[in-house]
Amino acid sequence: MFQKERFIEECRAALKEGNAQAAIRELVTRAVSEPAQVVGALGEPKLAGVETIYRADDLTILNLCYAVTNPLDQITGAIHVYGGDFFATPRSEWNPATLKEQPYDVEHTMRAFEESNQRLQGKTTRS
Repeated sequence: MFQKERFIEECRAALKEGNAQAAIRELVTRAVSEPAQVVGALGEPKLAGVETIYRADDLTILNLCYAVTNPLDQITGAIHVYGGDFFATPRSEWNPATLKEQPYDVEHTMRAFEESNQRLQGKTTRS
């Protein structure tokens, strides 16, 4: 059974493994093999957005819920695990229109989540 606090503890312990990336990959694979358990622990996604499950200098665990590019009329979720503090580390992203690399823009990402929520809510009210 997926338990959020236990998952955090296991990820923290995995950081001490010789191959932390492989250890965390195994934890995430095991967690998502039972999606109903993850939804039970984290809740059914209702809106697109980012939930910070855990954040420290050496580890960030996010629950991303999105329908940004999703043919389904529902929100899907994904657990992301990053070494280090995701929010404090400079990142880049690819511009989908120009295909050029640019600095990561968290506000742009949050706007995309909000636009996705508006599209989804519009479909829900018309149904």
